[in-house]
Parts: sequence; C-alpha cells; structure tokens
Amino acid sequence: MKIQNWKRSSAIALSAFLFFGITEGTSYASSVTASAQMEWASLKIEGTGATIVYNPTTWTSSWSRAGTFAQWTIPSNVYGVNNFQTGIVATIAESEIGASLPHSAYALAKTDTVSGKENIIAAASAFATNYEEYSAIATAQRDQYYQVTGNGNLIFSINYTLGNITIDASDGSGWADILSFSYLTRFNAITKEWDNITGFVIDEIETGLIDYNDVFDSRSGTLTFTYDATEDEFLHFGAGVKVKASAASAVPVPGAVWLLGSGLLGMIAIRRKSAQ
Repeated sequence: MKIQNWKRSSAIALSAFLFFGITEGTSYASSVTASAQMEWASLKIEGTGATIVYNPTTWTSSWSRAGTFAQWTIPSNVYGVNNFQTGIVATIAESEIGASLPHSAYALAKTDTVSGKENIIAAASAFATNYEEYSAIATAQRDQYYQVTGNGNLIFSINYTLGNITIDASDGSGWADILSFSYLTRFNAITKEWDNITGFVIDEIETGLIDYNDVFDSRSGTLTFTYDATEDEFLHFGAGVKVKASAASAVPVPGAVWLLGSGLLGMIAIRRKSAQ
C-alpha cells in the first residue's frame, strides 16, 4: 500500500516538475501598435467669411514620450523645427531601457508642412517580454488664426483617420487609445487672453485592457465645429491627433522551480528506497 502511495506521489511530482519546467522555458511577450492621421489640407471654413491673419511658421506643436511607466524617455532634440527644405516638424521618442528589444517603446508625432500634403500624424508602439511593462504616447496638432469678416455661423470641418490598433496580448495584456480633436478659442479684448469657446470636439477609439489578440479596424470621418461669429473677432482654430499604446507581459515562472522539482523527485526516490 505504501509503495502504491509513493508511486502516486512520484507521478504527481514528476508531472508538476515537467509542467513548471516547460512553462519556465517559455518566453512571454505582448505588443501593441496604434496610429492616427489628420488631413490639414482638407480643412474647410464655410458660412460667414474669415481671413487668415497669422499662420504660425511651423503650423504645429508636437511631443512624444516612451519607456516604462516609471521612466519616460523625452526627446533631447526636436528635429526639423525650422527645416523648410523637408517641411517636416516632428518629435520621436524611443525607450532607453529594456532588454527585450533596442526600442521596447516607440512614439512619433509629426506634421508635414509641404504644400498639398500637410498631414498631422501620430503613432505609438510598445513591446514587452518577461515581466515588463512599456508604454508610449504621441501628440501632434496644427493651428491658424483668423479675423471674422461678417456676422453669422462659421463652420470648420477637417478629415481624419484613426488607424488600425493591433494588440497581441495572448501572453500578457495591452491597451490603446487613439483620438482626433479640434478646438476653437476667441481673443478677449478686455482681458487680452484667448477664451475657450466650446471645448474640444473629439472622436476616439479606446480599447480598454485586452488580454488576448485583437485588431481594431481603422475609422475615417470629419470633425465639424460650428460657431456663431461676430464681425472683426479674432479666432484661433486648431486640430490634431493623439495616440497611446501600452503593453505588459505575463510573469514568467522562476528558475527556482527547477530546483524545487528536482528536490522533490530526490526525496521521493529516497523514501521509495526506504519503503522497499
């Protein structure tokens, strides 16, 4: 009877040892990618007239962050700010730490000022292996200033595309958030400040936390902003895109399990010999 019990214990211990041994050798990984684009060249202003009174030199602001949750990498140089030859303003951030890949998190915020192109682009990706967490964020926008030439409604409209979100999180979890936005402010002649009129107009795709593989289809549309304008007012219109991506891998089984398994088998072998 004792021998049968020890045989049963041996089988259980051996099965556990093999299971944990195989699991420990598995490399867990999770990845998330997302992107968005806005077509500044598609901007239309209808209704009461408005004339451009100031067009910022770069037509843009952009920023990016990437890395672990505890340490973001901030670009040391924003290249192309005054590069009229390429017509591109951009920031790029890449994670400086992480053993899994040279760049475990990557973020790009870019605006093109080339005539006829003039796209606003944001992209972010995060890749994590054994017990890592990485995230990235990118924001880019453009703006222009106008003087109203008559009383009545002004209708601003601009086209955008919220790109594919890809989450491969079978060995962990991940989430992404992509959005396009537009806003309008009005110059206050009394306070000498710019007052927000109605806030942001936003279209957004947010995945929430995903612990399996999935692809969210891209979506295109038009943001529309209507404002009851007064002649000679000064307005500031802006539009842009923002992308976030985050990935966390599963926790690997520690290598100490191998020692535990071999110890159990050794003890079982000794007890079996004693029982015999």
